[in-house]
Amino acid sequence: MVMDVLGKLKSLKERNKKDKSAINKDLFRILCNKELLVIAYNKIKSNPGNMTSGTDNLTLDGISDTFLDETIYDLKHHKFSFKPVRRVYIPKGNTGKLRPLGIPSPRDKIVQQAMLYILESIFEPTFYEQSHGFRTGKGCHTALKEIRSKWSGVKWAIEGDIKGCYDNIDHNILISIIRKKVNDEKFIQLIWKLLRAGTTINNNYVKSKLGAPQGGILSPLLANIYLNELDKFIIERISSLNSSQSRRPSKNYKIIESKINRLNKKLRSSNTLTREETLETKILKKILNKDRQQIPSKNPMDPKYFRIKYVRYADDWLIGISGNKYTAQKIKNIIEVYLQENLRLTLSSEKTKITYFSSRKVKFLNYQIQIGRESRTTNTSNTKRRSAGWQPRLFIPSDDIVNKLKERNFCKNNKGCRKKGWIMYPDDIITKRYNSILLGFRNYYSPADNFNKVYNRIQYILMYSWAHTLASKHRTRISKQLKRTKELNFKVMKNITNNIWDFKTSDINDPYIGLKVSPLRSKSISSNEKCKICGTKENLEMHHLKALRKDGILIEDRYLAAMMQRMNRKQICVCRTCHINIHKGNYDGDSLKLL
Repeated sequence: MVMDVLGKLKSLKERNKKDKSAINKDLFRILCNKELLVIAYNKIKSNPGNMTSGTDNLTLDGISDTFLDETIYDLKHHKFSFKPVRRVYIPKGNTGKLRPLGIPSPRDKIVQQAMLYILESIFEPTFYEQSHGFRTGKGCHTALKEIRSKWSGVKWAIEGDIKGCYDNIDHNILISIIRKKVNDEKFIQLIWKLLRAGTTINNNYVKSKLGAPQGGILSPLLANIYLNELDKFIIERISSLNSSQSRRPSKNYKIIESKINRLNKKLRSSNTLTREETLETKILKKILNKDRQQIPSKNPMDPKYFRIKYVRYADDWLIGISGNKYTAQKIKNIIEVYLQENLRLTLSSEKTKITYFSSRKVKFLNYQIQIGRESRTTNTSNTKRRSAGWQPRLFIPSDDIVNKLKERNFCKNNKGCRKKGWIMYPDDIITKRYNSILLGFRNYYSPADNFNKVYNRIQYILMYSWAHTLASKHRTRISKQLKRTKELNFKVMKNITNNIWDFKTSDINDPYIGLKVSPLRSKSISSNEKCKICGTKENLEMHHLKALRKDGILIEDRYLAAMMQRMNRKQICVCRTCHINIHKGNYDGDSLKLL
């Protein structure tokens, strides 16, 4: 039963949550459970890229129960091996540069996904709260929320950048870390096979001596396991340097506060004051209250106060220091030595910077962060909040966003232009695509302090790009298309307001909730199924459509593709004979009308 597999994964997670030094055995037996492989297949079957073949020229198309049985047999008899990753180079925007892309075998991904479930159950409970990348219930917004809520008063930032982090992971060190929690040699050997599968570049095989497999499902988790050692060093070793005492009160703040207290005492004995003296005292108190709001209650420059903050998303990390620059430089040097000696990683001397927060914005997760610039009062959920200049502020890098739109041919010279590649689409599909870009921008940047200003700029560029595209398609004036915003439901927002605490976060109580597949499909891929074409129940396979758009465009005129799209599926169960006919083009689709 599926619940037996999920129960084993849950018990693994609970055991390692209670005892973070627990040793885990008998993992290979869990991996060879067919139900786990079915769950893994159902998880990845609709992911984009699974119809792109690896070095074995195979895709997920044609997957059957026979394939899973053969895979389990190969695993148990140590005949299974991961195929080399096919490396290709694709254009990087409109920059003229190329970036490498690793394409593993889609069928190997099923085994990788099953291994991911097991290793995640073991190592996820041991990760620190400061790690946010590629973790269930965490993401960019949880990292940014931690900075906004916990980094007040931080003066210096160490912007960490590791040279080729994923490409330079030492295999021996990684396996030694995994061995601390895993005592199953068969499972360890399978990880070795994955790490040393190698790559092919232009049909030339290259051995893997370092790094996690690019494009692999398991690679992000392996990187997190590796960099968790860095988290442990910074949080447990360096953070132990934090001073025990809190900041001393600000001298100027105390002076103003004592003056206000004297005025309050004077007002309480108002019987002895004339009307003019009472009014004068209230005015003076109001002025002093305003001055007090501009001054922090604690001394931000207290030399005896020292605190370290730390946050990491994948290989991007940031350290905040409430102290002096000398201490920041010392900590940077300590981390650099630790990375070289213990993890065989190198800090980039050019990109790893020490920044004074109040003089320059620090870039992290496509936000610009600044602390200690100016005093202000902010409205948060209709509640006024005083900031004396040392609260973290998040800004959208508007010029970077506009440059990305320029690279993708949405604008020229900061003005919207036509998107040539979208002209052939229907008007409503073009509008949906522009709306989705604006929605994605709102969702990610809504907590920014300058959201209103930048959103107006981005909305203006995209609205005119949309109008240019439609005008070019219909050969009309742009002004005529701008009048169609309501007709086509182009979502123009006016009088925009945002909440700086509107982080898109969620608490995941049951990380296995998405794995609870139907019991009818728990024991096999095609359980209780029959061929959708001829009705037979023998030699069933899963036919995968190569691409399936979600915006309503039929990618093929064939009835089969249209039917699958209406069902919102990328796979359909057919027999082997019908599957061959589909790929040979011998199937005309008439009989599908009877389904």
